[in-house]
Amino acid sequence: MVIACCAVGCVNRQGCKPNVSFYHIPDWQPSKYSRICSEHFYKVRSQDPLSPDYVPSVFAHTKSPAKRRALKTLQKYGMRQEIKRKRSYNLNAEYIDILQSECQVLRTKHLLEQTVSKTKKN
Repeated sequence: MVIACCAVGCVNRQGCKPNVSFYHIPDWQPSKYSRICSEHFYKVRSQDPLSPDYVPSVFAHTKSPAKRRALKTLQKYGMRQEIKRKRSYNLNAEYIDILQSECQVLRTKHLLEQTVSKTKKN
């Protein structure tokens, strides 16, 4: 039976690292083989219930470096997409302004031509 640490995110197994001990977890139900390794105690597990090292309290709640990199890459991708979307929106707004100006110029030109045409007929 391989003894492994049951703390979330911990991959320690007995025999893989020197000076890493494994402890039973009292009154816990998951398995009679469940252990927690010494790296989750500040120093060494104390037998004194008043000591901070009586209960494991060091847990790496951070993701692995590969997961952090992947998350960062995903976040950067999302930010780039947001920037592209905003740029596209700004360009579209500029195009709309230009088209509206051109339409106004064409309307004015058309009205002017109609006025000139009516004047010539009279």
